[in-house]
Amino acid sequence: MNFKYLILFTFLISCVTANAQKLHSGNIHYLTLSVGNDFNLSKTTPEIPSQILHRKNFTGVSFKYSVFPLPKWGMFVETAFSIPQSISKDPSELKLKDQEQYYVDDIWYDDVNDTFHMNFGIKYRIENRHFSLLPYLGIGFSDAMVGYYSCRLKEKGGNSLYHIKYFSDDNNHLPTVGYILPGATLNYKITKYLHLSLDINYKQALKKIDIEYQKKDMYTSDIVEEKHWRKFTGQHLSIKLGLSAAFGYRKNQ
Repeated sequence: MNFKYLILFTFLISCVTANAQKLHSGNIHYLTLSVGNDFNLSKTTPEIPSQILHRKNFTGVSFKYSVFPLPKWGMFVETAFSIPQSISKDPSELKLKDQEQYYVDDIWYDDVNDTFHMNFGIKYRIENRHFSLLPYLGIGFSDAMVGYYSCRLKEKGGNSLYHIKYFSDDNNHLPTVGYILPGATLNYKITKYLHLSLDINYKQALKKIDIEYQKKDMYTSDIVEEKHWRKFTGQHLSIKLGLSAAFGYRKNQ
């Protein structure tokens, strides 16, 4: 994660916290902890193994603070983690080009660690006695969820031996991408101050990621084939359930 985004996020949290301490009692605050699934909708191509773009799902955990300094309009900051589920290393699922011509072995996959997201934006509040609906629009930052895959190809009926790899070449670090974040939270009021929360949002990356492919002759170390793609890798649908603590309601609310 780029350090400047961490500084920006820390600054935003400090501003919101400082402002919240000055708000009068009529303002409503929400603290929400939720858990669910992040579904990766990033599009791939037949030439790129789906594992490179993490087509598998992620387990998502988020903590969100929302405050409404106006009767209907508010703002939020959120920290979230995406925990990758296991990625298959079965050669039959790789769907490599010309795979039928080779034996595939020595598969090595560099999995993405838990990915940290930082989000902030504005909210609107629609509420009745039992429910509240909070549509929102935000922006956020996270590391690109791009994997590294390599394997060895042994020619069937021949002696050719190749090493291939797919990777994101960004100074050997996963690039940080920004995204827009439209979504909505539906709260059911168990009590006035404790709500059951359903949150749905969609992340759309604002930056394309460079993905490289290399095929190397293992006898001569010559690179016999290279390819390059630029892909959006930050298209995710997130669905989470959680509990929300509400503060600042007046007696007549």
